[in-house]
Amino acid sequence: MPYDHLHAEHALHIDRDIDPDAALIPFGSFVTGFATASSDLDCVFLAGPENPSQKAVNEKRKLTDLPAKLAERLQQEGFDANLLSRTRVPIIKLVQTLSTEPPLELQCDIGFQNHLGIYNTQLLCNYSRCDPRLKDMVLFVKWWTKKRHINSPYRGTLSSYGYVLMIIHYLVNVVNPPVLRNLQLFPIPVNVKPREVQLEIDNCCYNVWFYKGMPPPSKNTECLGELLRGFFEYYAYRFSWGTSVISVRTKGGILTKSQKDWVAAVTRPGGDERTGETWEVKDRYLLAIEDPFEITHNVGRTCTANGVGRIRDEFRRAMRFIKARDNGKSLKEGLFVEAPVEKPFIRREEQPDKITDDPNNFSNKQSNTTVK
Repeated sequence: MPYDHLHAEHALHIDRDIDPDAALIPFGSFVTGFATASSDLDCVFLAGPENPSQKAVNEKRKLTDLPAKLAERLQQEGFDANLLSRTRVPIIKLVQTLSTEPPLELQCDIGFQNHLGIYNTQLLCNYSRCDPRLKDMVLFVKWWTKKRHINSPYRGTLSSYGYVLMIIHYLVNVVNPPVLRNLQLFPIPVNVKPREVQLEIDNCCYNVWFYKGMPPPSKNTECLGELLRGFFEYYAYRFSWGTSVISVRTKGGILTKSQKDWVAAVTRPGGDERTGETWEVKDRYLLAIEDPFEITHNVGRTCTANGVGRIRDEFRRAMRFIKARDNGKSLKEGLFVEAPVEKPFIRREEQPDKITDDPNNFSNKQSNTTVK
């Protein structure tokens, strides 16, 4: 069994000491096949079934108590476990050293009650099965964003999941003929089970339908290099960063920020019921990417003005190297070179906010933060 699966099995055994009916379900890049050598293993902790009359009470209690209890127990078992409570859902980051010579360690992120993350993973799996070029593009772009240091939500840029949605939007709605068909726009068969169409969480209903079969093969014959060039060109020059929302679930794949009322940053209260600590959470819409199922969630909400400026600059920088006709020398020596080490990041919630989130203002501004 691979080390990452042994890691998850060990953690699940500990989880069940706390909740005997719990499930620890892998999701994310290890399941979709988009993982790289440095990718973390992502899992979601699902508590056991409840008596319906007590479900809401117990669910709230578990989300309050379980993360801290589980983190403490994992530490006792020798894991380096760090509980992050200021995230959208609590996350335990695990690190376990397997050997020192050569250095080898496993990293695993455990989230709590993130049911929609499982559906997102299944959707990406199906897209990946439809055309192998998607996986190739994702792995290339993940490597490029890591080299250029524009793949860290904690430092004001975008998550790998956000880049995957950008790629899917391009392959479904931009390139002609399309490489992929929109799986969420297929008609719902009459015999489909209700749970495949709607999911209820905390009295909110989510449309989780997508086609799970294999559509006819694409008529697009472009090679990977041609698709990558088109992808970089689209986001370097044609995508409207200031006014558009990427929406892979909708026909055409683009909504406007005005349509979703995503025109200015929103500050909402956050807190840890266990400790009584409170803080403010800022949802930004400078880079707007709608989650396929949780459509009120902006996948790019962590991107700061500086972060979005750097991402745009990197797309344009990449196009300069791609356009250079020097037998690939510029690609080898320029596109793939690692960017300078990032400066320490200070959360915008912890400092005065002097930058407006007005999309019209941002779309007309050229960033001065190009990474040389």
